[in-house]
Amino acid sequence: QIIKSSITSFKDIQNFRLTINIAVFSGFYHAAKDYLQLIISALALSIPVYGTLSGTTNEKEIVLIGISYFIIYLLTATASQNTNTIGSNFRSLEKYLSFLLLLGLVAGLFAGILYNFNFFVFSFALFVFIFVVENLRKPAGIALIASRFDDSILASILSIESQLSSVLGAILSILIGVMADWLGPGFAI
Repeated sequence: QIIKSSITSFKDIQNFRLTINIAVFSGFYHAAKDYLQLIISALALSIPVYGTLSGTTNEKEIVLIGISYFIIYLLTATASQNTNTIGSNFRSLEKYLSFLLLLGLVAGLFAGILYNFNFFVFSFALFVFIFVVENLRKPAGIALIASRFDDSILASILSIESQLSSVLGAILSILIGVMADWLGPGFAI
């Protein structure tokens, strides 16, 4: 019955598009998020004051990475808490998710371009923005799925979305990794 209900629900193109919309950005996020440390390391080496700090290069990078993730997690927690407030400015949650999908992918594009041109501060800021976008999208996406699908199959639908996101993330990880090896991480992102 759950499989039949799930298939029936996905025959509605709006439900299918919603699930793809959520999974695509989550897949991109999971594939690209590990490159943040590379950007932080490049940023650390480009900061003039950085060389005057005491400690080994590795210790300095570790401190900067720790500070960066502290800031990122504060921002993403705030983003998750304010999803409803920000989303209420849009006509619908679908428009909100689509807008953030486009905004997040464009941020990824420019983060890579700026990394290639050694604008590490801006690349870092855009990468942080990708983290924020994921945390703005996730609660809204789950709320929209919960409102669209029957309660009896909700767990299955969320599982399908999560698995689709993981598969897309795995595919993108391979593509980004290969491109990073051949062309550099900025171009790959």
